[in-house]
Amino acid sequence: MYVSSGASTVGTFVVQLAKMDGLKVIASAGTDEKCQFLREIGADVVFNYKTESTAKILKEHGPLDM
Repeated sequence: MYVSSGASTVGTFVVQLAKMDGLKVIASAGTDEKCQFLREIGADVVFNYKTESTAKILKEHGPLDM
C-alpha cells in the first residue's frame, strides 16, 4: 500500500491501520525528519518525494495491490 503525505494526520493514521492489518506500507513525505517519523511508526519503505522518484520507488518495491 502506498501512502502519499504519510506524515500528515490522515496519512499517519492510514499507515498505522495498514500495519495493524499486516500490509506492506510504502510512504512518502517531504522532509527527512518526517521520513524518520514514518519509519518510527512502522512504515516498511519510506522516501522523500522531493529528492527521490516516486515512480522509481514504487517500481522497485511494488507491485501495489490496493
